[in-house]
Amino acid sequence: MSDEYDQLDDLAAQLGKSPILAKAWELSTTVSVSYAWWLLNHSWQILPEIPGTYAPHNPRLRIWNNAGGWTDEEPYTLTVFQGLDGATQCRRAIWHCKSTEATKVRLIKFFEKNGEVRFEEPRISVSDVEVSVDRFNSHLQAIAAHKIPAISLQGPEKRSVTTDVSSIGFELFSHCQPPAGIKFEWSDTYPIEWQPLIEEVAKLRDFLLSGFE
Repeated sequence: MSDEYDQLDDLAAQLGKSPILAKAWELSTTVSVSYAWWLLNHSWQILPEIPGTYAPHNPRLRIWNNAGGWTDEEPYTLTVFQGLDGATQCRRAIWHCKSTEATKVRLIKFFEKNGEVRFEEPRISVSDVEVSVDRFNSHLQAIAAHKIPAISLQGPEKRSVTTDVSSIGFELFSHCQPPAGIKFEWSDTYPIEWQPLIEEVAKLRDFLLSGFE
């Protein structure tokens, strides 16, 4: 493993010596990452298809974790689909991007192409489980019971600056077309008023993840 990191350091050092190469690598990475997250957030676009009974075109809820910072966890989304007949399914989409070897291969190919901006197809796996409608609705009701301010007016003393942590989010959609939605996102530091809601979302996330065990 140390050899792989040494090779990555050497390749990164080469990038640092050329602003043009560094800019091309940044653009390549931005394009690839943006597309990967589009797929994670629209996981019904990934095969296998989700049966129409679950209304895949109109997801009910999404929870995500970008797995930032120093962690072996991979970025993922949990998307819940709920049909008009009550059928409920959760799709977990995982982006396998933490491999040191894969990053090294991308850099090597980048240099072989003389810094050509490259798009890399993300490696994403999906799995589906049926979800208990009663338990799912029970979690939603518990979340809905919490009243929190739409904005936080905490002072500057509550600021936190770091990039070595994960960002987690929760998004709920109406059954309308196009849907109305509400989104919350947080990390290690968040408005204290949000804590009850965050704890309830964690319970829902754990419930959904338990179906994949």
